This record gives sequence, C-alpha cells and structure tokens, in this order.
Amino acid sequence: GAHAALPVHFYPERYEYSYVAELTAFAECIRTGADPLASGADGRAASAVALAAQCSIDECRPVRVAEIS
Repeated sequence: GAHAALPVHFYPERYEYSYVAELTAFAECIRTGADPLASGADGRAASAVALAAQCSIDECRPVRVAEIS
C-alpha cells in the first residue's frame, strides 16, 4: 500500500487551480470576444448524462441518455 495525506474534501480548496483557470478563461472570452472551449450544447450534454445516471440509480435500471434529452 501507499501512505499519503487525505485529499482536501471541500471543492473550492480541492479544485482551486481548476476554478482559477476556468474563471481566467471566462474573463478572457469576455475581454476578447472569443468563443469558450465548452459550448452550451456541451453543458447540456453533460447534464443529460448526469440526469440519466441519477435516474438509473433512482429506478435501479439502465437509463439511456436519449430518454433524458
């Protein structure tokens, strides 16, 4: 086995650098007018996957993403 410090459990601390990078990229898109790397469609697709997973847990059955979107 291996021994290491436990991960930080609070999301803002655990993913601090990710949040900073995300906010920096967001501000840069606003400043330059560039399109973000992730679109609204990307966010919608990720949400559909998460909803299908939750529905699968709730209903104890496989749930296709197509059932959600």
